[in-house]
Amino acid sequence: MEMVNIRKNPRIIHSCCFFINRIGLPIFFSLCMATVTFFVFSRRQVLAIAAIVPSLSDNWKGLIQQLPSMYFIVLVIVWYILYILALHKLVGQKDILPANHYYLVPSWMIKAGSIISGLHGGSAASIPIWQYFEYLYYNSSIGWSSLKLAVPDVLPASSEGKVRSTFHRMIDPTGKSTTLSIIVEDTYPVDLNFLPDEVGQNNYVVVQNASLNHVRGLRGYNQKLVSETVAQIKKAESNGVDTLYLLFNTNPLHVTKIFNESFNDAGRSQINHLYVFEAQPDGPFHFVKAHQIY
Repeated sequence: MEMVNIRKNPRIIHSCCFFINRIGLPIFFSLCMATVTFFVFSRRQVLAIAAIVPSLSDNWKGLIQQLPSMYFIVLVIVWYILYILALHKLVGQKDILPANHYYLVPSWMIKAGSIISGLHGGSAASIPIWQYFEYLYYNSSIGWSSLKLAVPDVLPASSEGKVRSTFHRMIDPTGKSTTLSIIVEDTYPVDLNFLPDEVGQNNYVVVQNASLNHVRGLRGYNQKLVSETVAQIKKAESNGVDTLYLLFNTNPLHVTKIFNESFNDAGRSQINHLYVFEAQPDGPFHFVKAHQIY
């Protein structure tokens, strides 16, 4: 295992590029090749070619013969299958979210791209933390269930590393707030002067890796950080908090552990509304937008 340096600027992929490569190209290729086949070759020639292609089953050949009105659609499907086979075997692509890229792409597009391109793997570090939370929570739903995101290994943090929590009260001390934000400051400092309005107007807790200044920019696994964050979430539940905002700058391994211990409980959590903030992909890494997970 090796430490992951987050200071290296990843190659960021945006929606337009992702859509073209993972959704538009397979569909466009299949339609174009089906159109050329339809107008250039006779049906008899197509059937003769199909007879010598072992990957085309007798069912597809039978459809071409028995359903003339479906002929073009069958051609599109056949070319699509051939495209997927070529993509996997000739080009050698296996992941829709490879580890050497960072994807700023809507969730629906990732799910659609995984189904259409036939690529179902990837790295949890290749998408924002809020989106990885969504993947963990809805991993059995249509779309997300077709993806298998791997969590990168990281070295354990120093056993002498400390974690500290600081509670910031932002409302009338006599009042009782049902909204709380939990900020996890791990791989880089969080500027508390630039918190989103939803956070600054309510109580919040900062869970900080006390050795942050010594390992700045390096991601390691810290069980103390996980335990303290889970404890703060459980404490919030027992104090009647029903709306929780999470602002995490940490690694996917921490996120996975925290999620499994806090929210993977078949709906038994007292938290009715969970929001996870999106951070800027480049410095100063301010939190800019809340995404509702449930």
